[in-house]
Amino acid sequence: MDWSTRVWVISEYHIAKKKNNFKYWFLQLSAYEMEGMPFFKFDFTDPAFSSIVQKTDFLWRAPDDDPNPAHLSFHRLLIKQLTTQTFFEMMLKSKASKNEDRFYAILPQSKYKSKFNQVGHWKIDNMVSVKLKLFEIMDTNDKWNLLFMSGHEHSTNTYQVLPTFCASNIDWKIASAFGDTYPGNFSVHNNNSDNGSSSAITLQYNSNLRLYYLQLSPREYYMRKTTFCGNDLSDAPLQKAPLQNYLQIGKHSTIHVVRFYKYDLRGMTLSIERYQLNQNSIVLIGSFAENKWILCNYRLKDDDSKWDYRYNDYSGILFNIY
Repeated sequence: MDWSTRVWVISEYHIAKKKNNFKYWFLQLSAYEMEGMPFFKFDFTDPAFSSIVQKTDFLWRAPDDDPNPAHLSFHRLLIKQLTTQTFFEMMLKSKASKNEDRFYAILPQSKYKSKFNQVGHWKIDNMVSVKLKLFEIMDTNDKWNLLFMSGHEHSTNTYQVLPTFCASNIDWKIASAFGDTYPGNFSVHNNNSDNGSSSAITLQYNSNLRLYYLQLSPREYYMRKTTFCGNDLSDAPLQKAPLQNYLQIGKHSTIHVVRFYKYDLRGMTLSIERYQLNQNSIVLIGSFAENKWILCNYRLKDDDSKWDYRYNDYSGILFNIY
């Protein structure tokens, strides 16, 4: 099913779905004897698309009276590949010959379709530029989701390449856990945009450093009581290197560690559900004095007593993440 991960196939699938006119063929059937046979049609109104299909055991041999044009397991695979993917999976997990094709193919099928006519001016040439553009055009919730997917402990990132929020290989197994069911841990009171929209997370550019950064306004955060030192991690020097080499933070500057939760945990009951939500967090190291931060591979299982809680909804503290 490699073909179904290509962005133009995903796009064509959504167009076909609107008219219930999705057809396919198997290359293995392209023998002379099969000449003249019509394409198989995938009927979106067929019962195979019901939730029962997702739960039914695989049938290794379909009965003779099976009305489906293909095997039940094939239907299930099509459903999984083409109907249950999120916007981020379609945009970032898919395959494309040119990275700008991700926008041409997927934007018309999304809530950002009004941006379609601008794609030709964006100069998209690699995956970092794809993610930077997403952080620019998406709404607050989607930006928040992408940041936490990128900084999740199961997503791989050396944190030696800037911007650190664009350099991750996202673990797509955890992507389904990122939704809008619970309120996000971002402040909506820090508005500095001309149209009055929330500036809880915005993409900015530092012309002196020639680097992009995310300006973040969390509703609440936690700061580790002790400052960052070489005893915290075996690779502490590597973790601090981008701060000193690229962000020009002095070698003797005080380095702090802060942690953000994805969700606003206030008011939630102490239950297993809240425990699971607690796992969705990101960690930064950086300087409050210079306001320069990077995502950090800081995975010590500290208890809460080692962290100070800070409520930031009206304090207006912004974090610049490079």
